[in-house]
Amino acid sequence: MRLILSLAMIFSMTLSAQDMDQSLKTDLKFYGDIMYSAENPVHRARAAQVFNQMVDDYVSEQSAYNCDLSFIDQVTAITPQDSSFTIYTWQVELKDKNYDYFGYIFHQDKPYEKLVSQSILDKSMQYETHDAGDWYGALYYNILNIADGEYLIFGFNANGEFNNAKVADILTFENDKALLGKEIFQDAEDTLTYKSKLVISYSEDASVNLNFNPSMDMIVLDHLMQRIGRLPGQGPTYLPDGTYEGYAYNDGKWMYKRKLFNHSYGKDNAPRPKPVLNTQRKLKSKR
Repeated sequence: MRLILSLAMIFSMTLSAQDMDQSLKTDLKFYGDIMYSAENPVHRARAAQVFNQMVDDYVSEQSAYNCDLSFIDQVTAITPQDSSFTIYTWQVELKDKNYDYFGYIFHQDKPYEKLVSQSILDKSMQYETHDAGDWYGALYYNILNIADGEYLIFGFNANGEFNNAKVADILTFENDKALLGKEIFQDAEDTLTYKSKLVISYSEDASVNLNFNPSMDMIVLDHLMQRIGRLPGQGPTYLPDGTYEGYAYNDGKWMYKRKLFNHSYGKDNAPRPKPVLNTQRKLKSKR
């Protein structure tokens, strides 16, 4: 009889834990949706505060390794080819077109790290390194193994009313701790020096590429030119001119290539089938 009662209690506790886990997942989805889609920035910020605390609670209740947050639509995830870890990141839009960024790194075989944003991504960081507690904040959208324990990652940052930024960075681990930045990107202006990361800033209404192109085996990015912005009150900004530049990996360094296409499309014509910008579409600023 005692055995039956004990088994019943264990079964009841297991169901209770499963119910709590499912309830927490449901709440995370709910607050994630409000955090992302609410019109009022005060509501978004409040939802983000609750959401982030609930993520912390959820993570603490899971295994110390490789926690899965992929069930939350507002969270992006990248995993390298060796599957040794996954990086989850998300953002919340605050007032005045500013954003906060959050994230975790979950490993297969060691404790997780929480990414804490302490600054805003800009070009002044191109010679700096960062750890998980001193993060610049980004939504990461691609990752590539380039050497043993060394990864190339790409991220996006939407801070500011008129401009966005993208970054190509190097992720390594020292004493089991994440380190972002390594001086292996050749400087386009001074080819004898090397940057720790690539950061580009461009107009909010432009579509700009910064990613690894597997067919070319290179980092490929739009060449940007300074122009007067098209958004009301924007002033000078950077727009793609239809040509491309890149970086090729050679002997542990990413070497700069100024022009990726040598053939001509005629005077003032760029290698694109359509114009870079649709000048007929209605322009609008961020939310």
